[in-house]
Amino acid sequence: MQIFYWTSDDGANEKVNFVDDDNNFVGIDMDPQCYEDFGWYITRNLDDAKDAALYSNESRPDKYSDTINVYRFDMARKVVREGPDEGGEVIWPLTRQWCPKRDGVVVVQEMWLHLYNHHNGYYSHTIETGVMFNL
Repeated sequence: MQIFYWTSDDGANEKVNFVDDDNNFVGIDMDPQCYEDFGWYITRNLDDAKDAALYSNESRPDKYSDTINVYRFDMARKVVREGPDEGGEVIWPLTRQWCPKRDGVVVVQEMWLHLYNHHNGYYSHTIETGVMFNL
């Protein structure tokens, strides 16, 4: 999976897109509107809190990080959680399959991409998902 940042020429709009090698993507609108708490983070475990994040919108990792480059989305296992106020969180598992001992035994590792938006009911952030096709 790679992370791509986009900022408009005037700096007023920002988006982040996460794209895996199968061209699955998840994107989030990162334009702050007021007093909402929003963003994204990646954790080792589903229930890890934001302060346990390996990567986040605050750390802004390089889009070609070797650590996350080998992970793919498992789009069918999306988790949706309501927040403590309005808004909530959408979480996708990121999986990696490999043979560490080259003995044919496949090991599956997971990380979790959390997109969250906690607010008082007035502020939203668009989240888009899909598959990009090369024509």
